[in-house]
Amino acid sequence: MLRSGIIVGCDSNQQWLLPWWWKHYSAHNSYPVAFVDFGMTQNGRSWCKEKGEYILLPPLDPLFSSMKPIPPSIKESWELRYGKKYWSSRCAWLKKPFALFQSPFDCGIWIDLDCQVKGTLEPIFHCLGFGTEFALSRDAEQHRPLLLPGEVHYNSGVIAFRKRTKILQQWREAIVAFKDLLPGDQEILSRAIFLHKPAVLELPFIYNWPKTFGANEHSIIDHFFGGQGKLDILHSIGVDAFCQNL
Repeated sequence: MLRSGIIVGCDSNQQWLLPWWWKHYSAHNSYPVAFVDFGMTQNGRSWCKEKGEYILLPPLDPLFSSMKPIPPSIKESWELRYGKKYWSSRCAWLKKPFALFQSPFDCGIWIDLDCQVKGTLEPIFHCLGFGTEFALSRDAEQHRPLLLPGEVHYNSGVIAFRKRTKILQQWREAIVAFKDLLPGDQEILSRAIFLHKPAVLELPFIYNWPKTFGANEHSIIDHFFGGQGKLDILHSIGVDAFCQNL
């Protein structure tokens, strides 16, 4: 029998989101959760070990140190678009495919910590149970300057996958190949999908609903991405709760 579960990744900058994410997820689902450590504090690690399976991501220093430096002109353009704080977030983003490789589940769903789970995830697992190996939603923004003709930009905030599906290895390889050309993990994943053309099931937007689109009573997962999204989450939990979180 296939084992199904949820994968999340976290470092010390994002671990304040863990209680908020867990509160909403566990209200609607009981699938086991594997927490991959991207560099949490001891409090964060202890919290994760109480809630689910804890996985320490193996060191990636040798791999990342072998990558080409990013040209100054490209760095400036990315900072202009995403802000100077983007670099600390990017370090965690690029670890995502390596985290998926650590999955203890035959069928897994990766969910970003800034995603509010509002319902059961059973329909997604149902798709994986019928042979789908990789599923995710398109990104709301399809007019990015770095897209190649015919390339689809996918959002990597919610990814359903079967363990060891080939595109995971291709995504890892693409991280190395395109780190100095593309700004984030989902742009690099979209490029890998474009080049290798795996079978991809496109999930409806209700499973990765951008909160910038407004409220959606039918959505299953709301994605509070970006700086404004984090401010919205902070507002919802309150400053006092934030100060107490891990």
